[in-house]
Formats: sequence, C-alpha cells, structure tokens
Amino acid sequence: MNKELQRKAVELYIRVKGMYILAEETTPGFMDFLQPVFEINRGFDHMSRVIAAETGLTVPDDPETYINENLKKATGHFYRAYFDITDWLSMNLRESVTEEFNGFSHTCIAEVAPEYYSEIAPAIEETSKRIAEIRNKKDVGNAGTVILMEDYAEVIETMREKIINIRRKKTGLIDCEERLKRENNLKVKKELLIAIVAAVVGALAGSGLCFMLN
Repeated sequence: MNKELQRKAVELYIRVKGMYILAEETTPGFMDFLQPVFEINRGFDHMSRVIAAETGLTVPDDPETYINENLKKATGHFYRAYFDITDWLSMNLRESVTEEFNGFSHTCIAEVAPEYYSEIAPAIEETSKRIAEIRNKKDVGNAGTVILMEDYAEVIETMREKIINIRRKKTGLIDCEERLKRENNLKVKKELLIAIVAAVVGALAGSGLCFMLN
C-alpha cells in the first residue's frame, strides 16, 4: 500500500471535518446542504474497502493496486467535499457581511463605520474575485489543489474576521438610527408647531382685519 496516499487521504478528511464543523457553526442552514455529506460517505466507502483488503475480509486479484486505487478515489471524494463546503460557506459569509448593514441608513454607516465604504465593501468584491480564481483552478487530480485548499481557508477566515469586526459596530449603528429617529421626530414636531402658530397668527390677523373693516 502507498503510505503517502493513505496519509494524504487521512489528512484531507481531517481538513474536511474541520471545515464542516466551521460551516455548521457559522451557517445554520448548512445542515440542509447534503452534497458534502454524500461525498464524505463515498470517501468512507472507499476507505472501508481499503481496510477490508488490508485485513483479509476481501481478497482482490491485485491487492496493492486495488488499495491504491481506492485511496485515490477516497481522496477525490474528500477534495470535492471540502470545496463543496467552502463554496457554500464563502457564499453565506459574503452575504452575511452585506446583510449586517441592511436596514441602516447611509448617514449612520458613514458616521459609525466609515471603513465599510472605503475598506470592507471593496474587500468583499476582491474576495469574490479571489474565490472565483480558486474555483477555476481547483482540480482533484492536481497536487497543487492542497495549496488552493489552504488559500480558500485563508479567504474564509478573512471573511469571518470582517464579520466579527462589523458586528462590533452594530450597537453604534442602532444607537445612531435611534438618534436620527428622535431628531427627525423633533424636527417634525417643530415644523408642525410652526405651521400651527402660523395658522393661528394668520387666523387672528384675518379676524383683526375683518374687525377693522367693520
């Protein structure tokens, strides 16, 4: 058996498991995404065949070739599972960054989190481009795919950090919106009071004019 292939398959599964747990914790709807689960199960199926051949439960014609081929297939499934998970996770994280600012006025965003327009929004766009590049390069049969996996993990971690930083601004944004609402209500009341006073003054002036004419 090719020990390097065996080690690679196990290392890939450890990466997949870690990313799967992160996806579960980060995106509640991830449990509805079954494709990576299917890929993991298929990978386990091939790993089980390897163990069966090693322990004598099955006796293939060419044990070494049989084991190595199943290790390669398991590796391929774990690769696919990893990228299925990271694709899903990156999409949800990017949406989360944008959704954090939904419902807040441009005035409060510019006042409380001015870096959103100068840094965060451009960074989200740049991240989207980087993810697209990684997707185009990924190939389960390419040795360089492990490097892409690491790149993808780094991009996702950067996105998570941005979300954490943005969430720290939420209280300030909420306070700003409440202040603007109070100021707007006060402005409306002042305008209404001025309108009432003007109406009363106008009415009194009209009555005085009528009295003088009479």
